[in-house]
Amino acid sequence: MIPMNILIKYQMGFEGETPEDVKERYGLDFWRVFLLQTDHIPNKIMEAQALGETPEDYTEILNYRQFARDEINRLSK
Repeated sequence: MIPMNILIKYQMGFEGETPEDVKERYGLDFWRVFLLQTDHIPNKIMEAQALGETPEDYTEILNYRQFARDEINRLSK
């Protein structure tokens, strides 16, 4: 599960609701929107590498993006 502080950071959290509440209400769209909201992360990594810079550590958010893709696949069956 993606923690609420990450969901809020990427404008996916709703004050006073749990991630389960939000997820249940929006279903697949919740996960799709999360991926849209975080699509810039892989680009930031590639841009830093292209400029010869060390990118920030985005391991955590990349893992959450994978979790979202897995949920989409699971719910789409």
